[in-house]
Amino acid sequence: MRSVKKDSKNPPEKLEKCSERYMPQLLKEKEKHHFRNSCYNKTVRNELDALYHGKCAYCETEIDAGFFNRVDHYRPTSKYYWLAYEWSNLILVCEKCNTYKGNKFPIKNKKAAYSTKAFLADSPSLQNEKPFLLHPEIDEPAEYLEFNCDGEIYPKDENPRGTETINTCYLDRDELTIPRKKQVARIFEMLKRQALKILSKADCREGGVDIMDYVDKNSEMIDLAFSLVFEELIALQDAKISYAYTLLAKNMYEDFDGFFVHRLEDDILKILIKNAFNNFKKASHMHRRVGYHER
Repeated sequence: MRSVKKDSKNPPEKLEKCSERYMPQLLKEKEKHHFRNSCYNKTVRNELDALYHGKCAYCETEIDAGFFNRVDHYRPTSKYYWLAYEWSNLILVCEKCNTYKGNKFPIKNKKAAYSTKAFLADSPSLQNEKPFLLHPEIDEPAEYLEFNCDGEIYPKDENPRGTETINTCYLDRDELTIPRKKQVARIFEMLKRQALKILSKADCREGGVDIMDYVDKNSEMIDLAFSLVFEELIALQDAKISYAYTLLAKNMYEDFDGFFVHRLEDDILKILIKNAFNNFKKASHMHRRVGYHER
């Protein structure tokens, strides 16, 4: 799950016309209103697809032919009928998350009632409910969710909103945990292979070369050898590129030691990899930003 920026006050023309046409009838019929799925036509879906870069708002799985996309109502229409055609209430999700979420919408405070001020998802009237389910266009998921090196998702600092979001959408299901774990393992193996390749040239293991002396004398070569791996770790955080699990990648970058260095049994490998990563971070902070957030 990642942060997405949407212009909530500027809905697609088709959706706006539907709202103008059906809202009087909707307010009269309330929960009995027959919602027009045609209002979520190709134009609306395409705009959501562009905003979310073809990935599920909840699990970040890339939605392709095998995982049909769904226009999901963040607040379900069974409980919030007046939000059926509200742009800020529509998000793109995969079929699995849509099914698991269903009509669940846990809140801490009293449920909001219909009013002209209770439409935008970030309006005080709706936010006063204190919803537990994270909204990717309002909340910063990185403040509530985190991962470990096995691809498992956890509520950050045991935050109840993180817990409820995971449970509501079943974000800890095996079909998500396994590919996330594989993504971590792939980067880990790339780092190990590169470090072992360097050591094979330096002959550090036989005691013939002092490792710190070798690192000092060959720092540019070593940094360059690892740079492609670190560059990929940054690219994995960019939602605009066709990668899933950008929040996981952000965790890997920010807790590099926990995900990779501490798992190494060889102290020499730890020195090589950690030193190269620290040098890369220093250089990166001077001329780049990690491409995690939407701009």
